[in-house]
Amino acid sequence: EIAAILKALRDSKHYAHYADFVEFRFGCGCRIEEAIGLKWCHLSDDCSNVWIGEAVSRGKIRKTTKTNRARQFKLSPRLQQVLLARRPEQWRPDDLVFPAPRGGLLDDHNFSQRPWKKILKQAGVPHRKFNSARHTFISRTLSRGVKPMTVAEIAGHDPEVLFKHYASEIDGGLELPDIL
Repeated sequence: EIAAILKALRDSKHYAHYADFVEFRFGCGCRIEEAIGLKWCHLSDDCSNVWIGEAVSRGKIRKTTKTNRARQFKLSPRLQQVLLARRPEQWRPDDLVFPAPRGGLLDDHNFSQRPWKKILKQAGVPHRKFNSARHTFISRTLSRGVKPMTVAEIAGHDPEVLFKHYASEIDGGLELPDIL
C-alpha cells in the first residue's frame, strides 16, 4: 500500500508536490505538525540526521513538540536521498522543507480532505486517516525487530503508550510461552 500511495502521488499531475512529505512521514514516523514545521536548519548538512523539536499547529503557531521533548536521530539512506533531491540550490536555514504548493505552511486538514483522499482512491487503497502513516511506521519498525524503546524515542512516544497500542506487533504478537 505504501508503494502504491507513493507511486500515485509521484505520478499525479496535481499532487506530486506532496510525495516527499508523505514519504518522509511513512519513513520516520513523525507527527503531521512536526513534518509541516520542519525547516532545513533542522537537518544536518548532508540530510543524514534530523532534529525534531518544533511543531506547527493549525493556528500556524510554532511550538514545541506534543511531548515537549526534542529528539534527534539518523535518517535512512532513502530518506536522506529524498531530502537531498528536494533541497533547492539556494536555500535558507529557516525555509520549510515541505512548504505548501504556493509557499507557506501546509494545511493538514486541507491535505487530508483533498489530496490524501483522492490519492488513496487512485491507488486502490481503502480510506484511512493520514495519521496512519505514523502508526504504519511504528508497527513496521517494531515488527522488523527494532527495540521498542528505540522506536519510542524516534517517534517521540511515551514508551507506555507505545506498548499499550503497538505491543501486538513486537515479535509477531503477544503470545504466552509454554514455561511448564
